[in-house]
Amino acid sequence: MNSRTARILALAALTAGSVAYGQVFTSSPFLAIPDSSGPSVQDTITVSGGPTSITALAVTINITHTYTGDLDIVLVFNGQTLHLTTDSGGSGDNFIDTRFIDSAVTSISAGVAPFTGDFRPEGGTPGWTGTIVIPTTYLANLAGFNGQDSNGAWDLVIDDDLGGDTGTLNSWQIDFNPTLPLGAVGSYAGCVTPADGGTAIMRVTVSPGNNPPSTGVSVTLDGSAVGLASNIVLLDDGLNGDGAAGDNVYGAVRSIEAGYSTGNYPLPFTVTDAESRTATGNVTVAVANAASVYSSGSSLPATAEIPSGSGSLTQIDGVFDAANEANMYLIEICDPASFSATTYLGTTLDTQLFLFRADGTGVAANDDVPDGQPGDATLQSRLSNALVTAPGNYYLAVSRYNHDPVSNGCGALIFPNTPFNIEHPANAGAGPVFAWSGAVASSTTPYSIFLTGVCYPNGGPTCDPDFNQDGNVDQDDIACLAQVVGGDPTCSAADPDFNRDGNVDQDDIMSLEQVVGGANCP
Repeated sequence: MNSRTARILALAALTAGSVAYGQVFTSSPFLAIPDSSGPSVQDTITVSGGPTSITALAVTINITHTYTGDLDIVLVFNGQTLHLTTDSGGSGDNFIDTRFIDSAVTSISAGVAPFTGDFRPEGGTPGWTGTIVIPTTYLANLAGFNGQDSNGAWDLVIDDDLGGDTGTLNSWQIDFNPTLPLGAVGSYAGCVTPADGGTAIMRVTVSPGNNPPSTGVSVTLDGSAVGLASNIVLLDDGLNGDGAAGDNVYGAVRSIEAGYSTGNYPLPFTVTDAESRTATGNVTVAVANAASVYSSGSSLPATAEIPSGSGSLTQIDGVFDAANEANMYLIEICDPASFSATTYLGTTLDTQLFLFRADGTGVAANDDVPDGQPGDATLQSRLSNALVTAPGNYYLAVSRYNHDPVSNGCGALIFPNTPFNIEHPANAGAGPVFAWSGAVASSTTPYSIFLTGVCYPNGGPTCDPDFNQDGNVDQDDIACLAQVVGGDPTCSAADPDFNRDGNVDQDDIMSLEQVVGGANCP
């Protein structure tokens, strides 16, 4: 039987005057975590006297383990599961004061053991294989618990899914209404080349602290690495390349003279508030040779290939050659919950996959299949539904390794390059895909992309002939639709406008009859 310990070891109210800034509930079970030959483990914190409506929370863990990439960790409360982390850190050791909080700049999947500090949880579906059954209502982030009564049993569930290494859950805690630090992410837009120089729009996006809330935020940047002042003040007034006034994006526009060598120049920034909190980071200005980026073939939205057909699109076949090192396809993600795209088994090449919105801005990218997914020992690629939030038309691109989409003529990458084996969202501030960078090979090589949750891009969602949602496509579906057209919608939640002509009528029934008989979706 899995270890289960219920205890409240501490409840602390952190105050400033009469304002409560946090309630902390902790457990120190020193619970052994066996390797994959043993069961999953679970520890419980029973909250009593906590807030009746959660407004924010953080979870901190301390785990001793000699291979953090073995661990899958979830938080369970009130019939819901929050995926904290899966297989993060590879062969690294330990989670030490690892705090999961939505405001963190870095996702836990991009962190490095021992993960000390603040990280965003992975969220979404964890791909759980542990021996303890967890609820299948999966939350995207910690904010998914907001508005709920915090009182009750909170379970931290851990599964070690590989052999050879073991560990210990030393302690963990839940912090309701936590004190939040300042956070900040730097970015720049513009194009700077060695021969001509250029204009750089330098931005810092600030996540204000809370409990107490930040006041008097100021941002300064040291631009001396590219010949600018060492104390540039960035402003959030809507007049300095910062977007809208008051949106917590601070900016400055500066001209950079010609003469700097091609490369990345990190410009340090410092953010402070009147509550004596500080955040630091870099705005990295790239100076690049514009001749190093190019586009050709079907590599951009304007020239993307459009698969022809109707209904579900399960496979795309193509060829890499000197003119088409990156190929882009217009697809419709008609079922975001089941979306995936993979080149695993489709080629022996080292591939990359990229997903863009209809406006060309980046959604997700992957180089090597993430750990724990089929093909994770190969150099092929896989995208999941983790970063896909809505149905609609998207552009899916495939390329050889190190042939990357950029957002301007200076080669500003839209997605991070590393780590290779995770899915990356687009870099902060990245614009639409403009061109591609990286070497071009002369060999001609075929590939295949295998898809789920995808339809041919025919302008709307695919039809679902299983109208009564019983797992079968048959006469019962026709009878159900007829019932709905007649005014009784109780037998199905599917869209009764089956032929997508804007009307719910007998024509929809006739269209469904044809599809049940073997015709394609309308």
